[in-house]
Amino acid sequence: MKCIPYSVLLKDLEMRNLRELEDLIIEAVYTDIIQGKLDQRNQLLEVDFCIGRDIRKKDINNIVKTLHEWCDGCEAVLLGIEQQVLRANQYKENHNRTQQQVEAEIACFQREKRDVPLLNLITTAFFWLPTSRRHSKPPHPPRLRRWSSSWLNGSVPLTLSRGSPPRRCPK
Repeated sequence: MKCIPYSVLLKDLEMRNLRELEDLIIEAVYTDIIQGKLDQRNQLLEVDFCIGRDIRKKDINNIVKTLHEWCDGCEAVLLGIEQQVLRANQYKENHNRTQQQVEAEIACFQREKRDVPLLNLITTAFFWLPTSRRHSKPPHPPRLRRWSSSWLNGSVPLTLSRGSPPRRCPK
């Protein structure tokens, strides 16, 4: 059995307070690294048995090399994660920008569709009539009214072709 004072352990292990030291000792006892008792009254650690953790001097370089390789691997993984985060943020920004553009175009289209005056529709329909029919008879008012109201409501999409009245769009 060997007794080690807390003051020596605090100094050698570079610990700040007794609580931290006692937590480390308790953890070492639970993991079977050491077997012993804490004497808090006399501030001693009584060690009955400990596992040897000695390394040979020639193994130190190999251990240091292994640890450096491990650190390099960790840095590479961290760099990969950072790049993935940047790509994900860029994708999100592009997606949001595209979504805003589409929503703006939809709103613009809906405003234009709603703001088309009936006079504009009549003028357009009159323009597409053949010249020979322009001065003969005006279009049938109820029919034109039906075309314009259906078109403005969006229930019947219309197309105009030169020389013919508005007709339904093929679906």
